[in-house]
Amino acid sequence: MKIIDKTGKSTGPYLSVLDAKYIDDYRLLITFNDGISRIVEFGDFLRASPHPDVKKYLDVKSFKSFHIAYGDLMWGDFDMIFPIATLHQGGTIEYIPPQASTARAKQHPKKSRMRTAQPLRRVRA
Repeated sequence: MKIIDKTGKSTGPYLSVLDAKYIDDYRLLITFNDGISRIVEFGDFLRASPHPDVKKYLDVKSFKSFHIAYGDLMWGDFDMIFPIATLHQGGTIEYIPPQASTARAKQHPKKSRMRTAQPLRRVRA
C-alpha cells in the first residue's frame, strides 16, 4: 500500500510545524505556519525522563534524527512528540513526573495548561 499525503501545509487556524533545524546540543529552531520561529531546548527533558524510549535521544546523533509528519515534530515512530502549543511558546521543555504534575496543578492552578469545563446550569422554562 502506498500512502500519498496531498494535504500540504496547513493554512487553517491550527498551528503546525513547517520546519525544524538543529542548532546545537539539544536545541532546535522551529518554524510554525503562523510565521513565528522559536528556539526550543530539549536537554532538561531528555535528562530527567526515566523512559528508555526517550533516553536514547540523549545520543546527539539520535536526537538529530527528528522529522516532521502531519505538521508535528517527532522522533522515531511517535517515540517522542510534543504538543505544538508547547513548542510554540519556545524555551525549555520540562519533564514533570506523573505524580508531581497533579500536585503542581493544585499548587499553581493558573499555570496549569488544562482547563476544566464549567458545569451546565439548568434554565427553568
